[in-house]
Amino acid sequence: MREMEAVNDKKGVATDDMCMFLALNSSAIELLPATVLALRVAAGSTNPYAVVIPTFLASVLSALTAVGLCKLLAPLFSR
Repeated sequence: MREMEAVNDKKGVATDDMCMFLALNSSAIELLPATVLALRVAAGSTNPYAVVIPTFLASVLSALTAVGLCKLLAPLFSR
């Protein structure tokens, strides 16, 4: 963000790229949900890895939603 702010013309105002970076950073793609897997193993789940693909797909959908909303809402907040 500091590097992006350095090339920003309007200091102190977030650019569309900054907002996109923040949205993607907040909706990080989960490749392997290690904590959930460990909890499922500890709880004695018969198939603890059954959550890997749904978790990955949900996180990808979250990232795509973040990008889509940034693109959709950017014109509304531009000046």
